Amino acid sequence: MQLSKLSEFELQNRLKQTEKELVQLKVQLADQRDAFSKELHDDIGTRLSLLSTSLDIASHKNPHPEINSAKILISQLNQIIRSNLWVLNSEKYLVLDVTSKLIDQILIYRDLITTVEFIIDQKIKINDFEFDFIKAKNLFSVFNEIISNAIKHSKANQICIKFELIEQQTFKMTISDNGVGIRKLQKTGRYGIGNIYNRIHKCKGKSKMISSPMGLSWHIEIPILAQNDYV
Repeated sequence: MQLSKLSEFELQNRLKQTEKELVQLKVQLADQRDAFSKELHDDIGTRLSLLSTSLDIASHKNPHPEINSAKILISQLNQIIRSNLWVLNSEKYLVLDVTSKLIDQILIYRDLITTVEFIIDQKIKINDFEFDFIKAKNLFSVFNEIISNAIKHSKANQICIKFELIEQQTFKMTISDNGVGIRKLQKTGRYGIGNIYNRIHKCKGKSKMISSPMGLSWHIEIPILAQNDYV
């Protein structure tokens, strides 16, 4: 009986020690993540700043409208980078906050790409649900991959982005364009399509691409949880 009590006491001590180590590990990972994001932002920010300075010098020697356009482009690219790094710096990823950040990026793309009309359909109104870090990070990567492909390859003049919740259990993002679509032989081997499927698979979500000569659409679903349900 005494041995049994002693074993139970030791077990409780070990559980407390394990919990303490997990908390310490979480803090260390957060510190490493913050350090990485700061280093990445500083490096890219420095490069963009140097490029902007070079353009300033060039514009003084030979004023040209395209130089001013390039400077504006650099500023907007820096905003996109800051928005992406928000994922690394945040502690919580509430669905409505993440959606707002994605919309901010759409507005930047809208200013950059004047030949394409961006239509936003935002149906999420509550902020009671959240992603974990892996889901938020992969969602941002997938979003940028799809938008970038549509801009570069689709020959579309309209891109529609819709955000919604399904039965308060699933975040759904639909991105569609009115471009030329993708031929069947190209569907898995080009444009980072395999990466998109893999990233959503890591989120335990669903991804579906529908292509036709009238355009292409992506349907992305990622499971979410109510606040504080993540351990």
